[in-house]
Amino acid sequence: MFEIIGIIVFVIILTILVECEQGTESTVLVIAGCIALYYIPQTSDTAQSILNFVLTNPGLVAGMIFIYITCGIVYAFVKWYYLIKDFQKSYPSAPLSQYPTANRRKGDIIRWASYWIFNFWVTLIHRPLIALVERLEHSFDALTKKIVKK
Repeated sequence: MFEIIGIIVFVIILTILVECEQGTESTVLVIAGCIALYYIPQTSDTAQSILNFVLTNPGLVAGMIFIYITCGIVYAFVKWYYLIKDFQKSYPSAPLSQYPTANRRKGDIIRWASYWIFNFWVTLIHRPLIALVERLEHSFDALTKKIVKK
């Protein structure tokens, strides 16, 4: 039970750090979590089980790492697309030289690719909610204009 609660708290804190764009703190938390998993007596059996799995299934683990990295790269491209799209929406007349560049946003891109699994779920929930709020805002605006005209 302790392990499950610890993992849930770990995932929640890591998700918050990633969403708040705290890449260094997120990495420190992951490293601390791995160390704690190995050295805390209640979780040392779990850590040993994970280590045994890695050692007995190196091909499967390599495949899982490859898939994770590939998904992270794809997710980083999607996040970059939406960043540019949001910038264009916010600043429609901005010259191309003011657009965000990958060179200036390297940290963001690396964080998106590294912690994509934590950021993905928040984005999956966040984008539709923002669209819903904007749609409601436009509906209320149109309704208010109709009422004012009468």
